[in-house]
Amino acid sequence: MRLFYLSCLAAVLGLLFGCDQHRASRATHWDEVAVHRSHMDTTVHPGDDFYRYTNGGWLAHTQIPKDLPEYNTFYYLQNKVFNDLLTALERQSSSRIDSISNGPSKVALLYRQFLDTLSRNKTGITPILPVIQHIKKTESKAALLELIAKDTRVSAPFFTAEVGADLINSTHPIVYVGPHTLGLRHRDDYLSLSTKAQDLRQSYKSYINSILTEVAFKSQNSYDMAQRVLELEQLLAKAQAPAERLQHPELLNNRYAILDANKAFPKLAPKKRLEDWGIPAHVDTLIITQPQYFKRLNVLLDSLPLSQLKELTVFHTLNTSSQILNRPLEKKKWSFYKSILQGAQTEQPARKRALQMANELLPEALGWIYAQRYGNEQTNAHITQMTTYIIAAYQKRIQALPWMHPDTKSKALQKLNHIDIKVGHPDSWNSYQSLNLTSENTYYENHIALRKWLRQQNMALLNQARNDNKWRLASHQVNAQYFPDTNQIIIPTAILQPPLYDAAQDMASNFGAIGAIIGHEITHAFDMIGARYDLDGNLNAWWTPEDYTQFNLLIEALNHQYAAIKLNDSLAINIELTRNENIADLGGIATAYDALQEWIKDHATPNKELSATPEQRFFMSWTATWRNKQRIEALSQQLKVDTHLPGQIRAVQPLRQFSSFYNAFDIGPGDLEYLPIETRVPIW
Repeated sequence: MRLFYLSCLAAVLGLLFGCDQHRASRATHWDEVAVHRSHMDTTVHPGDDFYRYTNGGWLAHTQIPKDLPEYNTFYYLQNKVFNDLLTALERQSSSRIDSISNGPSKVALLYRQFLDTLSRNKTGITPILPVIQHIKKTESKAALLELIAKDTRVSAPFFTAEVGADLINSTHPIVYVGPHTLGLRHRDDYLSLSTKAQDLRQSYKSYINSILTEVAFKSQNSYDMAQRVLELEQLLAKAQAPAERLQHPELLNNRYAILDANKAFPKLAPKKRLEDWGIPAHVDTLIITQPQYFKRLNVLLDSLPLSQLKELTVFHTLNTSSQILNRPLEKKKWSFYKSILQGAQTEQPARKRALQMANELLPEALGWIYAQRYGNEQTNAHITQMTTYIIAAYQKRIQALPWMHPDTKSKALQKLNHIDIKVGHPDSWNSYQSLNLTSENTYYENHIALRKWLRQQNMALLNQARNDNKWRLASHQVNAQYFPDTNQIIIPTAILQPPLYDAAQDMASNFGAIGAIIGHEITHAFDMIGARYDLDGNLNAWWTPEDYTQFNLLIEALNHQYAAIKLNDSLAINIELTRNENIADLGGIATAYDALQEWIKDHATPNKELSATPEQRFFMSWTATWRNKQRIEALSQQLKVDTHLPGQIRAVQPLRQFSSFYNAFDIGPGDLEYLPIETRVPIW
C-alpha cells in the first residue's frame, strides 16, 4: 500500500512542484522556492520522516558556505538582503559626500573606513593605548568603577545600566541595572566540568593571551593575566542567574530606591555609578534584575585585588574594540568567536564584515536604505489582510479553549484585539543629525563617538513619553518579533519575500510559512511571558491561578515530549529555555491553518492545477521554512544560548500535535511520526 502511495505521489509531484527533477527553475534561486520537487526525497514516506520527505533533496545538495556556521532559509534571505544593501552602499560610497548629516551617509562613512585596512593597520592600536594606560594607572577600586561607567571606550563585564519601559507601568521609563555579558556567551561554559567545556575554556584563555600580547604585555605576564581573567569571569558567571530563569519577567522586577541600593551594595555604590553613567540625579528608583548577582559582586569587589579587576577591564576593553582597530586583532577575534565557537572555516568577505559592523550600530539607517528600494505597499497590504484572518482564527481558538476561565478568555480577546501589528517599514525615521561623525576621525574615533551618542539617546528616554510609533526592528532585518511591553508585533520588509512569502505562489504555502510565523508572534502574547503582561504592556497577573495551573500542566506534557528528542549522544535540549518558542510554534501553526481554511472559503482558489491539497502544501511549507544545515559547534552554542530550537526539530515536532497534519498525509498508527491522540499537546 505504501509503495503504491509513493509511486502515485511521485507521478503527480511533477505537476505540483515543476518538471525539473533536480533543480528549481533556473529563473528562480534554489532557495527562493518554498517547496519544490527537487527539494524533496520521495523515497521516504511522510509518516516515517516528514522532515526528510519535504527537505531531503535540499539537504543532499546544499553545502554550508565556509564562512557561515549554518545555512537555512533565514541565512539565505539575510545574505540576499545584505547583497542588496551592499549594492546600494557602494553606489553611495563611491560618490562624493560633502555632508555627513543623515543616517545613510553616516553608514557609508563607517563602511568606507572599515574597508580602509591600510589606514586601520597604520593607526593600529595607538588610539586605545591611552585608555589602557588610564586603566593601569587607576589607584582605587572606586576610581576604576567610575572609569568603567563614565568612559564609553572602557568595557568590563561587572554591570550595565539601560533605560527601558517600567515593567509595571510601561508608559513610564525606568533604569535597569543588571550583569554584563561575559566573554564566553553561556554560563555553563564557565562552570561545566565536561571535557568539552574545559577545552573551550583553554581555547578562551589562549585567545585572551593573544589579545593581551597585542598591547605589548610580555608573553609570560599575559598568560598569567589570562588565567586570572578567566578565573574572575568564572566567579562572575557563577553569580549570574541561569538563562532559563530570565524567562520569568516577574523574577526580574526587583525595585530599589537608589539609597536602599547603596546600602545593599555599598562597594558598587549604585547612586554614584548611575551618575557616572549619565543618569540624572533626580532619578530615585531603579530595577536591579538580579539582586543575588550584585550581592556576590559586592563581596568580590571588596575581596579581590585591584590588580585583578584592572586586568579584566584591560582585556574586555580590548576585546570590545578589537574589530574596529587593526586587522590582526580582528582576525584573532574571528578565530575564536566565529571559528572555534561556531565552526566557520573562513572569514566573510570584507564588504560583508563592514556592513555587519554598521548594522550593529546603525540598523535604522540601513533599514531606511533598504525600505526606499524594496518596500512594497501592495505586499504590506496583502500581509495585513492575511493577518486579519489569523487574528480571527485566534479569536475562535481562545473562545474554544477548555482549560481557560471565561473571564480570562474575555481579557485574552481584548489583548488580542489590542495588538499593534506593524508591517513593512516606519513612516518616520531618525535623522541622526545630532550624531557627529567625520571623515577626519579614524574609524575607532567614529565608533567611540557613536557609542557615546547611543548612550545619550538611551538616557534621553528618561525624559520622553513612550513612543509607540518607534520601530524596534529595522526594515532590512529578516525577523519578526512580539514586544510584550508595548503589545506590538513588527514584521519588517525583509522577511516578506520568497520563500517565506510570494504573492505569485498559492496561499497555502504563504500561510504555512509567513502566516504561521505571524501566528507564532501573536502566540507570544499568551505564552509564559506574555501571560504576565496585560493589553497595555504592564506586568500584571491577569490570568486566574487555575489558568496558570492548567497551562503549566500542558507545558509539562509538552516538555516531556521535547525532552525525549535526541540530537546526538552529547547534546541535549534545554526545555525550560525553549518552552515559550515551542508554545508559540503550536499557536502559529494552529491559527495559520484555520486562517487558510477561511481564506479558501472567501477566495477563488488559485493554482487549481496543483495536485497536492492546500493542507499538504501548508504543512510542507512550514517544514521547508525550517530546513537547516548546521555545524556541530554552532548547534552546541544554539542549544546553550538560544530560546529557539534547531530547525530540524521545529520543522516537524509541532505538527505532530495536530490531527489535521495526520489527515493531510494519511499518517496513522505504525508510522514513525504518529503520536497517539492522548499524548498530543496542541495547547491552543
